[in-house]
Amino acid sequence: MKQISCHYCNAVYAEYQTNCDQCGANLHIPDSSEGKSKIRIWLESLSNRGFITLSLFVVLVIFLLYFTLVPKNSFISQYQNYLLQKSLGNVLSVASRYKLIVSDYYATMGKFPDSLAMLEEDTGKLGTEDEEVFKKLTILKGGKIRLDVEKPYETSSYKVTLTPEAKENGSFYWKCQTSLSLEQIGKKNLEQCLSTATRKG
Repeated sequence: MKQISCHYCNAVYAEYQTNCDQCGANLHIPDSSEGKSKIRIWLESLSNRGFITLSLFVVLVIFLLYFTLVPKNSFISQYQNYLLQKSLGNVLSVASRYKLIVSDYYATMGKFPDSLAMLEEDTGKLGTEDEEVFKKLTILKGGKIRLDVEKPYETSSYKVTLTPEAKENGSFYWKCQTSLSLEQIGKKNLEQCLSTATRKG
């Protein structure tokens, strides 16, 4: 069987072999290639087998530059913020029932409750739906409602405190405080936190 040798590394192959397995050179390039500069030989070798590698290298560099310029964990933090906003929305929705109970207690007794026990007849035990939204409900002095939320959707735990203020016209203003940041609260929940919840006594 007739053999052919590589002009660059002198490896020997059968005549039907197209490229050199060692350096990737075209085995059928004429001997006139001898005397070429090392750079030209490298470029020819690269054109034969390294074009795809070069393309992948360029793509890799682009990705590295992109993730270097983009803030770390931005996508993860944005998704976690979305989950916390969803959780807070549910908490504020459920909390409206307890705000109404505290308002009714004030309208009847002329003062705010200082503990959950004072509202036991109205609140009873937390329902299954409430337990899924927050972990613990506490009534503090002055009718403050504190809701402890434990790692909703596998994110961060946080607290929400709702403080009532009775107005002369029989309505109530509720001040909302939370340990979440503005990005975690979200615009919709922020508007709900800042809104005035009123009820005539």
